[in-house]
Amino acid sequence: MNRRIRTALLASCLLGLFSNPLHADGLSQYNVVWNSPSASALESMPCGGGDVGMNVWVEDGNLLIYLSRSGTFDELNTFPKLGRIRVSVSPNVLDDPDTFRQELRLEEGEVEIRSRKGSEEVTLRVWADVFRPMVHIDLEGNRQFTTYATYENWRSEPRRLEEGEKESCRTYKGAPVTAVMQPDTLGFDGNGIVFRHRNQGETAFDLAVRQQQLEAVKEQLWNPIEGLVYGGRMSGDRMVPCGTTNGQYASTPFRGWQLKSAAPRNKHHIQVALHTARDVTDREWAEAVARLETDNAGREKQRKKESLRWWKDFWDRSYIRVNPDRPDAGDPWEEFNRIVWCAQVAPPFASGMVDGYFDGDPPPAFWQCLAFYIGSNTLSSVYWAIDYG
Repeated sequence: MNRRIRTALLASCLLGLFSNPLHADGLSQYNVVWNSPSASALESMPCGGGDVGMNVWVEDGNLLIYLSRSGTFDELNTFPKLGRIRVSVSPNVLDDPDTFRQELRLEEGEVEIRSRKGSEEVTLRVWADVFRPMVHIDLEGNRQFTTYATYENWRSEPRRLEEGEKESCRTYKGAPVTAVMQPDTLGFDGNGIVFRHRNQGETAFDLAVRQQQLEAVKEQLWNPIEGLVYGGRMSGDRMVPCGTTNGQYASTPFRGWQLKSAAPRNKHHIQVALHTARDVTDREWAEAVARLETDNAGREKQRKKESLRWWKDFWDRSYIRVNPDRPDAGDPWEEFNRIVWCAQVAPPFASGMVDGYFDGDPPPAFWQCLAFYIGSNTLSSVYWAIDYG
């Protein structure tokens, strides 16, 4: 066959393959859907955009969101969550609802929650601006309702880390110094809530340089965490401060700063503007956050369209569809496939992995699957072991 003809046929095949975008073929069938609220943060959905990440779930009648952003390392070189947002509504349609649906909508890059209780209905959408470090929470109900939004933080004072907690900052494991998590700056700011952390004093970088005896060339080394300032400001349309809260989630005490809608409405909007900088004053940092908020004011719909366009382009890239007629088929426990190799070396790690995943109560079907993994891995290893006797 003539090379030119072959090239034309190949081009035609490729054009046909990639001109049929995945979202037009039913991307929504791969959305993750839950029909009941979560028991804890272990049952959270991922959400994000740009360099912003979130864990999203509904628990005990509250929408809960953990915030994170790339590059926000503290003095200990840990990568902490920036805080937790707790959103509730009154009447509380999220508490013991008649119907509930939480969906990770892939094409839209958002988490949507629909809840109904009696004649009351509410829809919540959580998404992040792909192009700007902004988190958005949109709420809409069939009737007017009041919204409460609380920013929660567990770093309001210095705290010495226990030995097990040093897994998040391994520079300090076995080090002859005390690992102390330094507090954030927290509080109301007008009709918003500001949370900010400034790295200062000795850091994990200084400890590592000293341990490696590199003091002579320390000034030539790049210190990525010195002078880092990160955090954000939470606010809401027509929302005002209404006090502080205290509580404990899991085993960790926290403090909260709460906003409340000034009056019941059918629609509410909450936003969190995040900012990270180095070697700036508190005023300079706050001015940068204010500019981000001002740039977004009145443009939420436009920003949403821009992000939706980015997600559409993302899903229109090349892809391979596996079992398109069975989108829900898969192995939910494949990550345990190699646990047989670590179980003999570190039993506490292996058992901790299982208990952590299943909250201490793995189902019988898991052990059957694990037995299959062990058998499969053992048999497939026989051939490779022959040369070693």
